[in-house]
Amino acid sequence: VATAGTGVGIAAGHDIQASGNHVVSCGLTANGTWYAWGANAVVIWNFYKSKSFYNNHVSGTVGGVVAPDGRGGGKKANEWMPKDKNQDSSSAIERDSFTDPCLVNGKVSLRAEDDERALWAAKLAAHRQTVGAR
Repeated sequence: VATAGTGVGIAAGHDIQASGNHVVSCGLTANGTWYAWGANAVVIWNFYKSKSFYNNHVSGTVGGVVAPDGRGGGKKANEWMPKDKNQDSSSAIERDSFTDPCLVNGKVSLRAEDDERALWAAKLAAHRQTVGAR
Protein backbone atom coordinates (compact mmCIF):
# COMPACT_ATOMS: atom_id res chain seq x y z
CA VAL A 1 0.00 0.00 0.00
CA ALA A 2 1.24 3.48 -0.96
CA THR A 3 4.58 2.42 -2.39
CA ALA A 4 6.71 5.03 -4.09
CA GLY A 5 8.52 2.35 -6.05
CA THR A 6 7.89 -1.22 -7.09
CA GLY A 7 5.20 -3.27 -5.38
CA VAL A 8 6.52 -6.70 -6.44
CA GLY A 9 9.85 -6.91 -8.21
CA ILE A 10 12.43 -9.45 -9.28
CA ALA A 11 15.77 -7.84 -10.07
CA ALA A 12 18.23 -10.71 -9.56
CA GLY A 13 18.29 -14.49 -9.55
CA HIS A 14 16.52 -17.28 -11.37
CA ASP A 15 13.57 -19.62 -10.96
CA ILE A 16 11.74 -17.10 -8.75
CA GLN A 17 7.94 -17.22 -8.47
CA ALA A 18 5.91 -14.39 -6.91
CA SER A 19 2.14 -14.87 -6.88
CA GLY A 20 -1.02 -13.78 -5.15
CA ASN A 21 0.06 -10.29 -4.12
CA HIS A 22 -2.03 -7.14 -3.58
CA VAL A 23 -0.46 -3.83 -4.67
CA VAL A 24 -2.39 -0.58 -4.29
CA SER A 25 -0.60 2.75 -4.63
CA CYS A 26 -2.24 5.94 -5.84
CA GLY A 27 1.03 7.82 -6.46
CA LEU A 28 0.18 10.75 -4.20
CA THR A 29 1.15 11.71 -0.68
CA ALA A 30 -1.62 12.52 1.81
CA ASN A 31 -1.35 16.23 0.90
CA GLY A 32 -1.81 15.51 -2.83
CA THR A 33 1.82 15.82 -3.97
CA TRP A 34 3.06 13.23 -6.49
CA TYR A 35 5.82 10.96 -5.29
CA ALA A 36 9.18 12.17 -6.57
CA TRP A 37 9.75 9.12 -8.76
CA GLY A 38 7.59 6.79 -10.77
CA ALA A 39 6.35 3.41 -9.70
CA ASN A 40 5.13 0.10 -11.05
CA ALA A 41 3.03 -2.61 -9.46
CA VAL A 42 5.09 -5.46 -10.94
CA VAL A 43 8.62 -5.41 -12.36
CA ILE A 44 10.91 -8.10 -13.75
CA TRP A 45 14.23 -6.48 -14.65
CA ASN A 46 17.72 -7.93 -14.88
CA PHE A 47 19.09 -5.00 -12.90
CA TYR A 48 22.61 -6.43 -12.49
CA LYS A 49 22.80 -7.66 -16.11
CA SER A 50 23.57 -11.16 -14.85
CA LYS A 51 23.80 -14.22 -17.07
CA SER A 52 22.08 -16.08 -14.18
CA PHE A 53 18.78 -14.22 -14.54
CA TYR A 54 16.09 -16.43 -16.05
CA ASN A 55 12.81 -18.28 -15.49
CA ASN A 56 11.29 -15.67 -13.18
CA HIS A 57 7.51 -15.25 -13.00
CA VAL A 58 5.04 -12.88 -11.35
CA SER A 59 1.36 -13.83 -11.48
CA GLY A 60 -1.92 -13.31 -9.73
CA THR A 61 -1.18 -9.75 -8.61
CA VAL A 62 -4.26 -7.58 -8.03
CA GLY A 63 -4.84 -3.87 -7.47
CA GLY A 64 -2.90 -1.27 -9.39
CA VAL A 65 -0.45 1.60 -9.25
CA VAL A 66 -0.77 5.16 -10.49
CA ALA A 67 2.28 7.19 -11.51
CA PRO A 68 2.51 10.82 -12.65
CA ASP A 69 1.76 11.24 -16.35
CA GLY A 70 3.94 14.34 -16.79
CA ARG A 71 0.90 16.58 -17.37
CA GLY A 72 -0.27 16.89 -13.76
CA GLY A 73 -2.46 13.79 -13.82
CA GLY A 74 -1.99 10.10 -13.24
CA LYS A 75 -1.54 7.05 -15.45
CA LYS A 76 -1.70 3.30 -14.90
CA ALA A 77 1.71 1.87 -14.07
CA ASN A 78 1.06 -1.80 -13.51
CA GLU A 79 3.68 -3.87 -15.32
CA TRP A 80 7.20 -3.20 -16.52
CA MET A 81 9.54 -5.73 -18.06
CA PRO A 82 12.10 -4.15 -20.38
CA LYS A 83 12.96 -6.01 -23.54
CA ASP A 84 16.68 -5.63 -23.96
CA LYS A 85 19.70 -7.85 -24.53
CA ASN A 86 20.01 -8.57 -20.79
CA GLN A 87 16.42 -9.73 -20.37
CA ASP A 88 15.68 -13.39 -21.06
CA SER A 89 12.52 -14.67 -22.72
CA SER A 90 11.86 -17.35 -20.07
CA SER A 91 10.63 -14.76 -17.55
CA ALA A 92 7.02 -13.57 -17.61
CA ILE A 93 4.44 -11.36 -15.97
CA GLU A 94 1.08 -13.11 -16.38
CA ARG A 95 -2.42 -13.72 -15.06
CA ASP A 96 -2.55 -10.45 -13.14
CA SER A 97 -5.84 -8.65 -12.60
CA PHE A 98 -5.29 -4.93 -12.31
CA THR A 99 -8.55 -3.17 -11.49
CA ASP A 100 -6.76 0.14 -10.82
CA PRO A 101 -8.85 1.11 -7.78
CA CYS A 102 -7.00 4.43 -7.39
CA LEU A 103 -8.44 5.75 -10.66
CA VAL A 104 -12.07 6.75 -10.23
CA ASN A 105 -13.75 8.44 -13.20
CA GLY A 106 -10.33 9.43 -14.55
CA LYS A 107 -9.21 11.06 -11.29
CA VAL A 108 -6.89 9.76 -8.58
CA SER A 109 -8.52 8.88 -5.25
CA LEU A 110 -6.55 7.89 -2.15
CA ARG A 111 -9.58 5.99 -0.78
CA ALA A 112 -8.33 2.77 -2.39
CA GLU A 113 -5.21 2.84 -0.19
CA ASP A 114 -7.34 3.21 2.95
CA ASP A 115 -9.57 0.33 1.82
CA GLU A 116 -6.57 -1.94 1.10
CA ARG A 117 -4.99 -1.09 4.48
CA ALA A 118 -8.25 -2.01 6.21
CA LEU A 119 -8.46 -5.31 4.29
CA TRP A 120 -4.88 -6.15 5.30
CA ALA A 121 -5.54 -5.28 8.96
CA ALA A 122 -8.65 -7.48 8.95
CA LYS A 123 -6.65 -10.41 7.54
CA LEU A 124 -4.01 -9.96 10.25
CA ALA A 125 -6.66 -9.84 12.98
CA ALA A 126 -8.45 -12.91 11.62
CA HIS A 127 -5.20 -14.88 11.85
CA ARG A 128 -4.21 -13.33 15.21
CA GLN A 129 -1.09 -11.78 13.72
CA THR A 130 0.56 -8.56 14.85
CA VAL A 131 3.06 -6.28 13.15
CA GLY A 132 5.91 -4.50 14.90
CA ALA A 133 7.59 -4.85 18.26
CA ARG A 134 5.86 -6.89 20.93
